[in-house]
Amino acid sequence: RTAHSATRLPDGRVVVCGGASGLLSAPVTTDAVAIFNPTGNTWTDLAPMTVARAGHSAAVLPDGLLVILGGNGTSGEALHF
Repeated sequence: RTAHSATRLPDGRVVVCGGASGLLSAPVTTDAVAIFNPTGNTWTDLAPMTVARAGHSAAVLPDGLLVILGGNGTSGEALHF
């Protein structure tokens, strides 16, 4: 996977969203979302984004909302953790 976002949450977990896989000449964009818990060294798949995207930015707002902007998608995404 490349061109994904990896965002650290205030509790230390990391959310990985979107990205692309496959050949550089023919990338396949994904809508996958997973969360990594370093305490247990575990990954958990979450519900996919409504729009597959790669090359986006992500940030956690003070209220815990993870906002995903830009990239190959057509609309913004917001996930609350």
